[in-house]
Amino acid sequence: MTPSGDLGHWAFDDFATTVRTGQTPEGKVLDPSVMPWPIATRMTDVELEALWLYLQSLPTAAIAAVRTRPHVHGGRDGATMRPRGQHL
Repeated sequence: MTPSGDLGHWAFDDFATTVRTGQTPEGKVLDPSVMPWPIATRMTDVELEALWLYLQSLPTAAIAAVRTRPHVHGGRDGATMRPRGQHL
């Protein structure tokens, strides 16, 4: 869900419904292991609009950097950092 991806073609209502349900307007079901559905379902429209506006404000380069950042598994010291999908 980024301005350079599907999000760039959605209206706010599409975004809000997707965040609350985990299903895009196109019918794609998003991975529940990386999306905070229990929290998102309790977000108010004002909170979701703030998130929407923030995501819309991000430049494409910032989004690409977030996508390539390693996912942290384990301790705070970073000793167990590895790219997402790689397991011990």
